[in-house]
Amino acid sequence: MAMKHSPLSDLKIIDLSSVLAGPMTANMFSELGAQVLRIENAKTRGDSTRTWLREGEQYDEHVSSYHASVNYNKSIVQKDLSLPNDHQWLMQELKDADVLIGNFGPIVQEKLNLRLADIRKTHPNLIIGWISTYPNNRNRPAYDAVLQAETGWMSINGEEGKPPLKLPVAIIDVFASHQLRAGILTALLHKQRSQKGSLVEVFLVEAGLAAQVNQSSYALNQNVNPFPLGSAHPNICPYGDLVECKEGDYLLFAVGTNAQYLRLAKTLDDQRLWADTFLTNPQRVIHRTTLIKILQDICRPYSALSLHNKLTAANIPCAQVGGILDAFNQQPQMAHETIIDNTSFLIGKTTCFHFDSNP
Repeated sequence: MAMKHSPLSDLKIIDLSSVLAGPMTANMFSELGAQVLRIENAKTRGDSTRTWLREGEQYDEHVSSYHASVNYNKSIVQKDLSLPNDHQWLMQELKDADVLIGNFGPIVQEKLNLRLADIRKTHPNLIIGWISTYPNNRNRPAYDAVLQAETGWMSINGEEGKPPLKLPVAIIDVFASHQLRAGILTALLHKQRSQKGSLVEVFLVEAGLAAQVNQSSYALNQNVNPFPLGSAHPNICPYGDLVECKEGDYLLFAVGTNAQYLRLAKTLDDQRLWADTFLTNPQRVIHRTTLIKILQDICRPYSALSLHNKLTAANIPCAQVGGILDAFNQQPQMAHETIIDNTSFLIGKTTCFHFDSNP
C-alpha cells in the first residue's frame, strides 16, 4: 500500500523507461504515494519484460511477475511516440509533470523527437532522471549480464578455481536505480530552493563500479584483481562462511569480532578452536581453510536449526540459510498487491524506510 500522507503525494511522475532500472526508480515514487504515469511502447504491446515468464508462471504472454515487480500502483498506458497524436499527448502531459524518467539513448531520442536538450528548454522546471549506458558512448546498448562481466562483479562472485558467476538479480540495474532515486530527490531539493529543474543522469557502468566499496578500494590500493571466495568475506573470518549440517541444510557464520569468536569457541566447546592461529581475525583470515574444516567437522552431526538456536542464545551472529519465500513469510509487511492488466500480483516492496514526521 502506498504511504499515507506522503510529502511526495502531489508529485506527478512520467515514466518512459523500460525493463528495470528506470521503472524501479519510478516505483519508489509510486510506493510513496506520487502519481506515476507509465508509458509503454504500443508497437511492442508494452514493455519487453511483460513476456519474461519464468518456468511455471501461468500468466498470459503479456503480463509477468517480472514486469509487475517494479510497476506498483502506476497508471500504465501504451503509446507509439513516433506518431504525431501520441507525441503531442505526451507533450501535453509534460506541462504539469514534476519528473520525467527514461532510459533510451540519443539515437532513439532523435527518432522520437524527444531530445533531452529540447525538453529542458521547453520545460525548464522539469526534473529529468535518465538512465544511460556508458559515458563515452550513450548509444551503446547495456545489458545487466554484460555489465556484471565488465565491471568485475562476476569475477568476485562464485568460488575460487571455478567459472565466474552472474548474480541472479539484475544487480547493476538495482544499483543504478538507487543512484537515480538519490539524484532525483537531490534535484527536488534544488528545485525547492532555486525553482529550477535539473537533468540527473546515471550511467549503468558507473553504478556497477560505485557499489563495489571495499572490493574496489582493495583493488585500487593493492593494484590487483580480487578473487572469488564463495560466500566468505575477504577481510573477516568466519563471516559468510558456510557449513553443511545434519539434514543437508546450511548454517552461515557472521562472526565479525574477536569477542564473538571467543564466544563461538566456548559455545561449540572444541579445543581445536582455541589454537593460537585462530584467536585474532587476521590469523583466522590467513588460516580460513583450516578453521572452516574444523567448524564443518563440529557442526555436521547437528541440524542447522538446533545450532542456530544455540549460537543465537550465546549472542553469536549466524543464520540458517532459507529461501526467499521463507523470508517473506517472516516479514509479510514487505509484500503488497498490485494490479497489472486486471491481473493481481503480490510483489516485494522496493522502498523500505519508515517515515514518521515530527509533531
